[in-house]
Amino acid sequence: MKKLFTFITILLFTAACQITPTPAPVTDTPAPRVQTLPTDTGAPPTPETPFPPLVLRTVPENGAEIALDTPIELTFDQPMDTASVQKAFRIAPAVDGTLNWVNDTTVRFVPSQKFSRGERYRVTLAEAAKSAAGVPLNRPAEITFETVGYLAVSSVQPAPDSDEILPDTVITVLFNRPVVPLTAIENQAGLPQPLTFTPPVRGEGVWLNTSIFQFTPKDGFDPATEYTARVAAGLTAVDGSVMKDDFVWQFRTESPQVVASYPAEGTQYVSRTPVIQLAFNQPMNHDSVETAFRLRNVATGKPVKGTFEWVDKGLTQPPSPDGNDYFYAS
Repeated sequence: MKKLFTFITILLFTAACQITPTPAPVTDTPAPRVQTLPTDTGAPPTPETPFPPLVLRTVPENGAEIALDTPIELTFDQPMDTASVQKAFRIAPAVDGTLNWVNDTTVRFVPSQKFSRGERYRVTLAEAAKSAAGVPLNRPAEITFETVGYLAVSSVQPAPDSDEILPDTVITVLFNRPVVPLTAIENQAGLPQPLTFTPPVRGEGVWLNTSIFQFTPKDGFDPATEYTARVAAGLTAVDGSVMKDDFVWQFRTESPQVVASYPAEGTQYVSRTPVIQLAFNQPMNHDSVETAFRLRNVATGKPVKGTFEWVDKGLTQPPSPDGNDYFYAS
């Protein structure tokens, strides 16, 4: 009996050593948090600290160009203390006007008279400006803007004081802002013709777009002539800006020049009976050319007599009177 009990004990011990305990499953679910509710003491809750006011939007935007009668608006992110804003508002150069509140977050400055043309202004709102809750600005607010300026000529072609301009040159004037509404070239009747010349020139002017004017002379400019071109003051742009002063410039058309000759310079073995020809770059005064023309024998220095004839065709050489062909080499 004692042996049997010992065997059973050993068997149970062995079985116990072979059994591996199963671990508890691991999950990602955190344990529930226990929220502790505050004890109701009956006292009112502590109010949050108000934030400083901010300028959310301005009219005009910073750096913009505005019309002379445009009001200035500041819009805040919260209701404002009107009296403090009134004291903190400044505009330079100084302009008389009134501050009107559109609502409790937007104030509008209306000038008593129009802003000056072509002037740069700065609007500042000092830190003394407070919200309705009594909180001042963190830092001053500032915007700058410019009022619409004067209409002006930006550039011209040909450039001022240009020389040797071809008679058929087209004159182009570029303005700094739109002068006419956008329209087709064939529908430009009634649009301003701002360009004049001294001496007068007949021609046609068209607007290539709203700010570029082009003039084409009908019969060309006279050669060897100095012209004065003018865009007169008083021309008004689409936005109402006015040209304050005349824009005047000069240019000179090409001078007369000999562009070809027959025979050419240095030609050898020329016929003994050639026709000497000169071609000019423009119509010439016949008497002045004939008076200035000289043909001399280099060896003897004696002048060579002859007659003059003016033709419109190019340089040609008639055939030799003895029927022979001649080779002319430069």
